[in-house]
Amino acid sequence: MSHPPQCDQIKPACTRCARLSIPCVGSGEQRYKFKEHSLVLRHSKKREGELAAVVFREPPSNQISRLAAEFVDLFKVDNLRYDISAYGPFFPQIPVRLGRSEAIDAATDAVCKTLHSYRSGVITQEALSSYVKALNALRATLMDPAKAHSIDALLAIHMTMICQGWLHNRGSPTTNHGEGMAAIMAVTCKQGLLPILGYEATYTITVTIIIESITNRKIKLQPWLATVIDQFADNRAFISPCDEVIRLERIARIPDLLRDPIQHMHEHYELFELTRRSFSECHARLVKWSPILGTQGGVYRKHINQQRMLLSLQTAYGIFLTMALVSGAFITADGAGDASVAADMARFHREAIKLAHVAQEHRPMGAAHLLVVLTAAWASSEDLAQRDEIWALLQDYQADFPHEKCLERCIWLRARIDSVYASKLLYLDQYTNFAEADLLHDPSSHPPMAMSNLEVPSTEKEQLCVVM
Repeated sequence: MSHPPQCDQIKPACTRCARLSIPCVGSGEQRYKFKEHSLVLRHSKKREGELAAVVFREPPSNQISRLAAEFVDLFKVDNLRYDISAYGPFFPQIPVRLGRSEAIDAATDAVCKTLHSYRSGVITQEALSSYVKALNALRATLMDPAKAHSIDALLAIHMTMICQGWLHNRGSPTTNHGEGMAAIMAVTCKQGLLPILGYEATYTITVTIIIESITNRKIKLQPWLATVIDQFADNRAFISPCDEVIRLERIARIPDLLRDPIQHMHEHYELFELTRRSFSECHARLVKWSPILGTQGGVYRKHINQQRMLLSLQTAYGIFLTMALVSGAFITADGAGDASVAADMARFHREAIKLAHVAQEHRPMGAAHLLVVLTAAWASSEDLAQRDEIWALLQDYQADFPHEKCLERCIWLRARIDSVYASKLLYLDQYTNFAEADLLHDPSSHPPMAMSNLEVPSTEKEQLCVVM
């Protein structure tokens, strides 16, 4: 009986070792040894030049974080009707100031609450409560010598004033906010803090104070206003002729030009001549960009940033028209209202009315500047029918801001214009009396037509209405 062949290998090799012709350890042998060890993380040394981590003075609490988020949400709009940036481009800087000043925190909360109330058309208890808290926090800040003249106090006053308008409040304690803002601006300039405040906030607040000072002589504009103009005046090399009219240094002259128009009549002549030369360029710029940046068929199809650019152009054009109308009215009252001036004034009035109609879609907040434009248009118009049309538009716009005293401003501005008329008529009457007396002594010293040239038209005397 034959036996099957036996393996001649004492220890068989695996196929891998046989293929590689290497000694085979065999199965069941431990090929690797696994050692237990723990992972230890080493901290790298800080290199030179590395930026240190940002450390906040006041760690943001949940309440501050929620307030910041609520305030940022105000900018998430798709049109200009309730866009808070219409009140100044510095508002996006407010969230970084939260948590450092009770006045800023309270004012920010009041802006959020009162804006929601203003949009709904119903003044809620929550909005009133936030406004009262903002006033109390502001009062406490102004009573503190260490905080009274701070930038936070300045911004809080401005924000609280805006809330006052949304709540239609006429008798608020912040009615004379212009005086306080001017005092803080004086300290800010003296201490060299304008760069910290920033150009946007400085420009917005300065223009607000200037407009307030027109009818409030207690507001002191100098010397801090000169400092603002020196530091933030636009470079002349980068400004177009039409923007020359609305430079901050020209706007700063408005209070003096309106309070004492006769004394500064030469400036009115210069300003009106400048507006006449640059009108075509300013108008062409608005016409060019309006279809690109504006709406299409009344539908908001443009990005909100494009609409904001359009608003800035419309606002600049409105200020331009206001300056032109006011200066033109004064030189007309001064007796220089020839045919060319009358034609330009008629064109400026038509443009003001047209702008009021175009800006209707941006009401209320995106068209608030039309209140000033229409006030100047009404006061400077000599056409009674046109006045009625402008007054109807002004009343319609004022419905969005009932606290604005448009009637008082119209009467006040018209009184300043009529004071120039009265001064001119008084001068003519005195000169006429002097000429008549002189003729009694030497009739040959005056030509026969001299007296007829000095006669004042009766219609002009009848239209003279000086409101003191």
